[in-house]
Amino acid sequence: MENSDSHLSLYHVDVCDSLWLHDDGCKNDVCCQFDNILRGENMDNREHRVIDVESFILWRMEIGTAPPGEEVRRLFHTITKDREICTLSEFIEINHIINEHGLSF
Repeated sequence: MENSDSHLSLYHVDVCDSLWLHDDGCKNDVCCQFDNILRGENMDNREHRVIDVESFILWRMEIGTAPPGEEVRRLFHTITKDREICTLSEFIEINHIINEHGLSF
């Protein structure tokens, strides 16, 4: 089990280090936001480093950049293949689509 935890930590660092964000030049901003949301998740989600769809929608509303909830929910489920949770890489992809391309469902 220790190896998989180490692997997840390394993956988290690799994904965050490879980000290229055009908005404010802070490549780790999305990773920091994911970690902030993760702190409010239940123990199981924190252990597996995933956030649920409701937390994601609430966060988008709190930062004032949330398209209508059902559109976000459909996008979330499209990216996560109908799961109620997302990983960091899925979180990055969902936010990229919302921020750069809008929602066109």
